[in-house]
Amino acid sequence: MTTITEQLDCKKLVYVVKQEDGDERVVCTTCSRQKVNGLDTFVFRSATMAILMDPSCFITDDLRYEARNTASQAASALKTLESFCEIIETPFEAFGIDHARAYLQFLRGTLGGGVVYRFELITQRSEGTVGAYLKHIRRYARWLGVSNSPFLQSKRLMSFGKSRVGGRGTEAHRLKADTKTPADAPRYISTDEYLRILKVIEGSWSIEERCIVRLMFEHGLRIGEVLGLTTEDLEWSSDPDGIPQYAVILRNRASDKDFQHAKTLMSVTDKRQYRSTEYGKRNVGMQRVFLSEDLFFQLSEYAEGFLGNESADYDCTADSVVGGEDNRYLFVNTKGRPLSSNLWNKRLRRIMEDAGVSVDKESRKTNLNHRFRHGYAMFLTKTARTNGKPLDAFAVMTLMRHRSILSTDAYLRPTQEDISRLQGEIVEAWKEELYGHPGA
Repeated sequence: MTTITEQLDCKKLVYVVKQEDGDERVVCTTCSRQKVNGLDTFVFRSATMAILMDPSCFITDDLRYEARNTASQAASALKTLESFCEIIETPFEAFGIDHARAYLQFLRGTLGGGVVYRFELITQRSEGTVGAYLKHIRRYARWLGVSNSPFLQSKRLMSFGKSRVGGRGTEAHRLKADTKTPADAPRYISTDEYLRILKVIEGSWSIEERCIVRLMFEHGLRIGEVLGLTTEDLEWSSDPDGIPQYAVILRNRASDKDFQHAKTLMSVTDKRQYRSTEYGKRNVGMQRVFLSEDLFFQLSEYAEGFLGNESADYDCTADSVVGGEDNRYLFVNTKGRPLSSNLWNKRLRRIMEDAGVSVDKESRKTNLNHRFRHGYAMFLTKTARTNGKPLDAFAVMTLMRHRSILSTDAYLRPTQEDISRLQGEIVEAWKEELYGHPGA
């Protein structure tokens, strides 16, 4: 039997394929982003550094104008696919239904032993991630012209309890137990937790950290959208009645790093795109998020503070999309360079721990930054009112800047305490309805 052992080597997934006779080979598909003739491309390579042309050309060709996060997710999906193809020595075009079912379990991390292969996997992916990867695999199959691919016949993949790669299979089983976590790891930051976080920042941190968490919790910005803000993205205007309006403008720039990407907006690889009609179109190339007056002036105060410090050696220049001469990224590290998501995540973890907020420390299944956006969604749903009435689904979708109600629904994940409270309220409501008074 051939044993495939998954290992993590310098943040890369490596698969050691060991034959019964003792021979070993290493499978490792990597993907790097490179500039080729000024074009942003993804280059896939095997463990021997040979370029894999099909996936490289697919992302460069078919996903060229997609959001950068979409292309990155597709690259992650194709890395797993190419690795699996090399492991079982079967090209993607030759996949049958059994290969496809086995690949699904490979993605989940639940593919165990069969007659020919035995997998010892350490990576487990959620159903949401598996579904997202499959979307890209289907698109890849269409691009390759593999019309008979089992991935394009989704009904045939609905039952995938067993794997039979290379022979009659056995029930796949989980080889790595889930790390123990609290029974109900929090999905969102509550108002009480947020106030504790602000208190910690007030005592030990700076205006920079305060602005970042306020943008995420009070206005639902994603961390990439926050870190990509520049000084020219702060907008002060007036409505038709002359009432001041304060906003930040979200948009991608060619000078952005991966961690500064605005997820749902068009990807920018060339400065000439700034002059395109699409770049100036709302919800395509840009989005305007209106802020409270005090947060806007807090951001302005922070920006003026580091811009006015002539003795500092700042290296945070950003492209200007309005023709300005001196545009800079808003959030910087102590060396004056753009604040990275990695450094910010370390700061946030310390802040949340000091505030007594669960950080899901061992398994890290919950994105700490995104819990603020979830908190914003729950506030809109549970607390926010307009004209004395709760916000309807369309209003919540609009404020979350989603294109679909289904996207908004994914954020509404009540905790066990929320469910218990709601059930208690329903019980009391039934008692009042049936017996005339609560508590009967």
